[in-house]
Amino acid sequence: MVKVTVKWGKETYKDVELDTAGSVHEFKAILYSMTDVPVEKQKVLCKGSVWKEDTDLSKIKDGAVVMLMGSAEERKINEPSKKTVFLEDLTAEERAKILKEKTGEILPCGLVNMGNTCYMNASLQCLRRINEFKDVVKKYSGGGSPGA
Repeated sequence: MVKVTVKWGKETYKDVELDTAGSVHEFKAILYSMTDVPVEKQKVLCKGSVWKEDTDLSKIKDGAVVMLMGSAEERKINEPSKKTVFLEDLTAEERAKILKEKTGEILPCGLVNMGNTCYMNASLQCLRRINEFKDVVKKYSGGGSPGA
């Protein structure tokens, strides 16, 4: 096992492991994983000679410079298996349903931001995290006089 430097176009890959007991095809497979140049389109050169399938790799010294020629194939972008749904695209009913499934809570906390309610909304969300405050609000029935 020796480490070689692979030059391909403007790219340079240092310390690429080359198994001197392996085949040229195996090394080309490693180059494919690094560069996306298909094995059948690769030309590998070292010291001016093109490597063929029967090239003896045991003569390659540690630190040798290997040149790769070939064009990379384009990677195909696959469609996502599941469509992405954004929270902003959901109706209020759909958001409430998802919230209930995930947290067990019926309605989301806070207010819809109307341009000047963000500070009040943030305050309500902070208060909602205080269990004692939350319990008192749940028990409140709406009766009673102010200041009582």
